[in-house]
This record gives sequence, C-alpha cells and structure tokens, in this order.
Amino acid sequence: MRRPHPRYDVRRKAWVTNAGGRLKVLVRGPKDSQSEAAAQTAFHEHMVCLRRPAGDATVPDLTLGELADEYGQWMIRPVANGEMAAATEAYYRPYIQRFLDAVGGNRSASAILPIELERLKSGWHSVQTIQRLYNWGVKMGLIAENPFRRINKPEPGGRQRILSRGELARLLRATDRPIKTTSNGAQRGAVPRPGGRSLGD
Repeated sequence: MRRPHPRYDVRRKAWVTNAGGRLKVLVRGPKDSQSEAAAQTAFHEHMVCLRRPAGDATVPDLTLGELADEYGQWMIRPVANGEMAAATEAYYRPYIQRFLDAVGGNRSASAILPIELERLKSGWHSVQTIQRLYNWGVKMGLIAENPFRRINKPEPGGRQRILSRGELARLLRATDRPIKTTSNGAQRGAVPRPGGRSLGD
C-alpha cells in the first residue's frame, strides 16, 4: 500500500494530501522548494492530528519505525532551507537504521528500555543520534518522554569521510609534486609532513 504524501495540485495551485480520506490543502502558492518544504511540515502536523482523536490529549502509541519515518520526513525541511546539511541527515540515517534493526522497528517507541541502547552504543554518534530522535519525538508530542536522556555518550571521535573520485582527482591535480606509488599501492610525496618528510616516507 502506498504511503500518503504531499502532492502539488496544479488546478488549486496548492500542495494537498488525501491522508485521512479527505482532501486537505496544506500550503497554497507556486510549486518551488520553499513551498514544498512548508508542505512537508504541514503534512507532518496533519498526520499527527489524524493519529490523535479529537479532544484526546494523550500521546499516540507510535512504533519505533513510525517515529523514525516521521523524523526522516521532518528533516526534509531544514535540509531544503539550508538549516541542516544534507550530509548531516545522511550521517544520522545509518545509526537510526542500525538501532531499528537491533531492537525491532515494530516495537512501541515508548517501550524500548535504556539498557538496550546502552548495550548497542559503539561511539558518541551512536548515542547522540538516538537521543536526538527521541528528543524530537517528545517536542512534537509523538512520545511522552525520552528514555535515553541519561545514557552517557562515549568520548566523541572524528567523522570518517572518503573522498569521491572527483575530489580525489582535484586533490591530485593540485599537488606540487608528482605522485609516486609504492609497491603496496600507497601514495608517496603527495602531502608533506612537518620537517619536509612526506606521509609515504
């Protein structure tokens, strides 16, 4: 079954959705990145209201997978507005997916115990990402509390990033000296170290 989502109605000149069984106008205006980001936010708020009966102030019982989906949809807006780097959103995704795979995405998000994250933590970001997911859920009224708020994060380490082929090519073109390759494939002479020695020496 296809998930409901915002779509642009050319006749109405507005972003709309059929979620809930009735057409709802989310945002009026031209079809551009700004109106699309606003429509995503309005769609998220509409979906929260659909899960909560009228006059009911209780928090909906979302699964962990549903909470992660809502968070992923919400992040589209800050990325589109330049408030969050696309690389940051991409960096969060595997940590969240790893947690879902380990504890079960079909379980109630509120039923997962702190010890489960404690057992799975492998670094600073493995804890920070899940804490941020749950903090966002509390802020949006999707869950009542963050059970992981007191989990201590390990000491932060640097992010590892692999250069793309284009970036590597530009780096090599910018070097002052020709690149020499040793017998084991290591590059020599590309990046000088303090004292005049290269990293390959």
